[in-house]
Amino acid sequence: MAKFGLLILNEGRWGEDELVSPEWIAFMTRPQLADPSIYRQSYAAHWWHTLFDGYPPMSSALGYGGQFILVMPDFDAVVVVTADSMRGSSYIDDTTSSRHIEDILDYLEQSVLPAFQREPAR
Repeated sequence: MAKFGLLILNEGRWGEDELVSPEWIAFMTRPQLADPSIYRQSYAAHWWHTLFDGYPPMSSALGYGGQFILVMPDFDAVVVVTADSMRGSSYIDDTTSSRHIEDILDYLEQSVLPAFQREPAR
């Protein structure tokens, strides 16, 4: 998951190789459907555009059962969360899934993001 996040952070490049076109990465990481009431985010091409108060925009991939990739281009960083919100079950209902996503976003906002300056160095 971290490698996939790095591929997005590096605009489709892995080392010297272009694996995904920069245009596609730009499309994926540019909001197409804006509705911040949904997990504080907007959406495009299976990527969410996460809004944390006072921080530059970030892109995230939300996986089933609590898998989460947060790409922070302004900080040149990727954060990966692996979790098991299913706890051995083969199914998780939408309410539990939504609550779990909110819990992950709260954790990132309260415990991870403070390690980064609010205004990235340019």
